[in-house]
Amino acid sequence: MIISQIRFPIAAWLAPAVLALILAWTGAWADTSDDYLHQAEGYLEKGDLRAAVIQLKNALKEDPENARARLRLGETYLRLGQVLGAEKELRRAQSLGTDPATVLVPLGKTYLLMGENEKLLDEITVPADASAALQA
Repeated sequence: MIISQIRFPIAAWLAPAVLALILAWTGAWADTSDDYLHQAEGYLEKGDLRAAVIQLKNALKEDPENARARLRLGETYLRLGQVLGAEKELRRAQSLGTDPATVLVPLGKTYLLMGENEKLLDEITVPADASAALQA
């Protein structure tokens, strides 16, 4: 009698637990690129740049073409003083079609920090229809 009472509670929680493990193992509950990006934004607001970098890299692992994550990673690298990484990510964000108004300023700062004045003058061109703030 006691054994049958023990089996029922075990069976009641064992099947859902096994199902949860299987779903987690197969990635059914995995975060999406946008989830990682959202988490990174939270870390950036708190000033935790290193945690933000990890989440942005996770976002790019899920979706290498995520221009917003590339932009944010480049900006974060710039804030950390990692100018080579910043240049790479900002240029990639630019190639993915990021609005020039959002990528030109951090990319220009990156070139200045790298001492690449000629590159800055050659590659950073402001579109003719850009806002007055961007042209300045």
